[in-house]
Amino acid sequence: MLGWLRASLATGEYDPEDPQPIIGPILKALSPDLMQPGELSRSILSQYGWGIQHVMAEGDPKVPYLTIHRSENALILSGYQKNEHSSQIVRTPMGAPLLVGYHNRIERGATRLDGQIAWQAEVRVLANSNLDETVLCRELVPAMHGVHRRILISGMKSCSLTILPDPKYLDTLRLLPDPAFPYFLGTPLETKVETAEGHTVVITPELDGELLIEW
Repeated sequence: MLGWLRASLATGEYDPEDPQPIIGPILKALSPDLMQPGELSRSILSQYGWGIQHVMAEGDPKVPYLTIHRSENALILSGYQKNEHSSQIVRTPMGAPLLVGYHNRIERGATRLDGQIAWQAEVRVLANSNLDETVLCRELVPAMHGVHRRILISGMKSCSLTILPDPKYLDTLRLLPDPAFPYFLGTPLETKVETAEGHTVVITPELDGELLIEW
């Protein structure tokens, strides 16, 4: 499927060698009620497995902003909304994003994001669940020779995870269900590294309780 979005209208001709004055008419933007650019963007993204919706708080005049980019195989989400009680409901093609350092509310396979006016968070884990649940994703101190990072997922109920590990440390990747400090004991899950949506991923079976992710 091919999707095409029209960008904002230019104000006139622009000559980089002679930038002033701008030549040409100042065009009048088409009515948002007619074009519905936000709805069009969301409709096209949905064809590729993305779901991005918003729930406006009473009196909030602005639709929330959301940007998504990649860094070292992770997704980085940044958001802004005038009212912290407005919500964004986000689903990626790989599942509901679990923001590191947050209690993530999953509803109908998507994550509800609210409670802050401006925020930015890393996503290393995405959840696939048919249940409405709250999943905590928090970073732990590595505190062990050869371990560069530890992330603990808590509160899962019949939840499969898609993990986005740092590609530099795939040889030390370990997934430990129901971990107990200092995390020496237990049987790690078998890991199979795959590629999905341009990311290096590891997909787990359905899990309950907690999972320690380290590399």
